[in-house]
Amino acid sequence: MAKKLQKSHFTKLSVYLACCLLGFCLTILSNPLFFPNGFAQALMPKQTNNTQVLIAQNQLPSPARISNSTRLECDKTIQGRLSSSDYRFQGRRFQRFSLNGQKDRLIRLSLVGGSASQRRGDTLQINQSLVNPVLILYAPNGQMLEQQPKQENVINAIIRTKLPLAGTYDLLVTSATPGTVGRFSLTYQQLKSDGSNTSVCPA
Repeated sequence: MAKKLQKSHFTKLSVYLACCLLGFCLTILSNPLFFPNGFAQALMPKQTNNTQVLIAQNQLPSPARISNSTRLECDKTIQGRLSSSDYRFQGRRFQRFSLNGQKDRLIRLSLVGGSASQRRGDTLQINQSLVNPVLILYAPNGQMLEQQPKQENVINAIIRTKLPLAGTYDLLVTSATPGTVGRFSLTYQQLKSDGSNTSVCPA
């Protein structure tokens, strides 16, 4: 009889402890201090914002405001330098480039600068690379198509896209860091439609 009472008491105690543990877990899961967006949302993978840009559109000049423009040739690399004499807008310097594009043509634009670690002290070096380079592509109708990169402290910016229209496309080269100048290289390629990186520039 005593053993049955002990077993019954142990069973009730186990159920009681299990209920207390369940209640505690539910309290934690529903507490906004631990999961501000809810427990189910916390289990979901975080989404990245593909529309994120380093420079807001209201901090970019219209390409038409920059009178000097350099024409890009397919499969050719331009060695340039952003300087204090270039067009200034919202504290940044800009250079303008252009290319002739065909509708549905897959292209690749590569802007290479340098990283902040390559700076030598606080003295401006004439041959230093452009830190935090940013490349912006505009359609013939003036609409901004793409801006790269999406984060700072990278040495290059690559735009790989299919052109939506036929016509003249504008590009702006600048730095995400206001007041920054320096050397860069800019390459324009036309790619095969199969998605490979093979250049198919016309002869």
